[in-house]
Amino acid sequence: MNKNMNSMQDRMSKKFSHLPTQDARRMFEVELIKIELNPDQPRKSFDEETLQELANSIDKHGQLQPVVLKENEGSDTYILAAGERRYRAHQLLNKTHIHAILTDGQLDEIAIIENVQREDLKPFEEAQGYKRLIDTLGYSHDQVADVVGKGRTTITGILQLNNLPQTIQEECLTSDIPKSILIEIAQINNPLKQQSLWEKVRNGGLTVKEFRAQRKSDTDNVERPKQSPVSQAVSAARALVRRLEAIEANDIAENRDSYEELIKIRDQIDHILDNATAERR
Repeated sequence: MNKNMNSMQDRMSKKFSHLPTQDARRMFEVELIKIELNPDQPRKSFDEETLQELANSIDKHGQLQPVVLKENEGSDTYILAAGERRYRAHQLLNKTHIHAILTDGQLDEIAIIENVQREDLKPFEEAQGYKRLIDTLGYSHDQVADVVGKGRTTITGILQLNNLPQTIQEECLTSDIPKSILIEIAQINNPLKQQSLWEKVRNGGLTVKEFRAQRKSDTDNVERPKQSPVSQAVSAARALVRRLEAIEANDIAENRDSYEELIKIRDQIDHILDNATAERR
């Protein structure tokens, strides 16, 4: 038995001996009372039932993943960068210590990356987290996308959620409405229609398919802003030019009456533009 155990340890030692020492972070135990919560943690809501399930798992199997801490400059305390659910579960178990590793990274980055990769964040928590990266670190949409490993258009869509009415944002923290639907609501420029569609979706009055049909109908029925007479004339002139460009020059020249009519139109346009130029002076 001991011989087999020694053999296995030798194989494991050889297998992992190539890992550079500097790449292996040292895990240590730290007192819970020395840990301060990150006020900018993107996750704002914690489900009590799943938190208790995590506590039960830790109690039975031990802590399988350390929390991530950053040293608080000028003191012997630490700021919790990642792992608040594990921290809270330890509190439920009345434990005094927790396993942790230290980081020198940006707190906002670490907290958002961990939550996004675990798909634990509510849509608005994710949107607010991305906005904080932009506001505090000056990141562009491309940089945020690179940090969290998502496409730029995805990041831009999620950031639009920050523009929704505050009432919708607060209610979303306790709902399971799909992120895609919330983004579509955010793309509507009318707050009253946003609120109306939100209430229908929240109350189960619209399926995803019905919601999209409703939104399309609302968009199609929006009254278009009226163009000024000048804008209408310019649009008509552009349409005329496009149609003339599609006709062979020889065909225009050979049709004498039409050719002469076009010359008159051109002269009239020149006269109108000359008058407009004089008025601008």
